[in-house]
Amino acid sequence: MVRRTALMAEKGIYNVPTLMTCYASYQRNDLSFFLIEKRGWSMAMHETLFKKAYARHILMGIGTDANGEYREMYPGIYFEEMRYFVRLGMSPMEVIVCATRNGARILGLEDELGTIEAGKAADLQVLKDNPLKSFDNLGHPELVILRGKITWDRASSSSL
Repeated sequence: MVRRTALMAEKGIYNVPTLMTCYASYQRNDLSFFLIEKRGWSMAMHETLFKKAYARHILMGIGTDANGEYREMYPGIYFEEMRYFVRLGMSPMEVIVCATRNGARILGLEDELGTIEAGKAADLQVLKDNPLKSFDNLGHPELVILRGKITWDRASSSSL
């Protein structure tokens, strides 16, 4: 495992751990016998890889490769992934950067998205409470702005 993260750091390879998808797969017994018994996969292994990648300053993003029956977990799976990153040692601000700036960089869209700057897309959810204290309001915005235009406002309880 150490060699993998060392190589990732050396080559500048990004990491989107998809911890919640892994967790759900273990809970549902959706992983093959080969991966668990022969390869030794476990949630502890995924957590160790995350911690090693974090220690090596490997750029990480928030995401999921969940599909099919896992779609029922959207969009909450993203917010649970963010909480998982905090449980494994990241600060809330680092996690927000993983979900925004790093995500745009991983997708090759950092000139268009990911930070609040002139000339960028301005896709935002405005929250009532500070997400640095809790991610609980994520997905429950007061205001939604897409491409710089207000598209939903809780005060009017409608899409604009």
